[in-house]
Amino acid sequence: RNSRWEVECREESAATLALRPSAAQLEAWPHPFELLLTVSLPSPRELEMQLELKNTGASPFDFTLALHTYFAVEAASEAKVEGLKAVRYLDSLDGRREKVEEEEAVTFIGEVDRIYVTTPDSLRVVDGAAGRAVSIKKEGLPDAVVWNPWVEKSKRMADFGDEEYQKMVCVEAGAIKPAVVLAPGAVWTARQVLTAE
Repeated sequence: RNSRWEVECREESAATLALRPSAAQLEAWPHPFELLLTVSLPSPRELEMQLELKNTGASPFDFTLALHTYFAVEAASEAKVEGLKAVRYLDSLDGRREKVEEEEAVTFIGEVDRIYVTTPDSLRVVDGAAGRAVSIKKEGLPDAVVWNPWVEKSKRMADFGDEEYQKMVCVEAGAIKPAVVLAPGAVWTARQVLTAE
C-alpha cells in the first residue's frame, strides 16, 4: 500500500510490476523476496491479476496476503456476495469467533468484517440496485475477506469518506488462514480474474 513498485514489463493490455524490499524494510522484516504482479485485460470485460512471490533469502518465511478489491456499487444495502453459503468464517466484529455462513448470500445492512476460510474458487458480487454483477475466479487464494465499514467506522477512518460505505463492498481474495510458508528459493503463485457480467 505504501511501497514503491517498479515497472518490469509493459505491453498493450498488460503490465508487470515488481516489489523488492528496501534496506529499511529488511530491517523491519528480515526476509528477502521478490513479488511480481501482472495486471492484464484479456477482454473488454475482464481484469486479471497474477501474483508470483519468490523467497530470495536463505531461510523460510511465512506470509498472508489479500487483494483489497473494492467494488463500486449503486447501493451497498442492495448488494450481496454469492458463493459463501456453508463456508466457515472468522467474525472480526465478534472477537474473530468462528461461525458458518447460513445465508444464500452475504448482505450489507450494517458493518461486515469477516474472513471466510477455504472458500470456493468462484464468487460473485451482485449490485442489485444497478442490475449488474462481477464474477470472481481465483486460484491459489483459498480465503476471502468480505468487508464494509458502514456508518460509525467510516466516520473514524481518516482515509475513508464518511458516506463512502454506501457505494462500495470489499471482497478480498486471499491466503490468510493458515499463513503460507515459503521455503528458500520457492515460488508461490496466485491468480484472480474479475469478469463484468
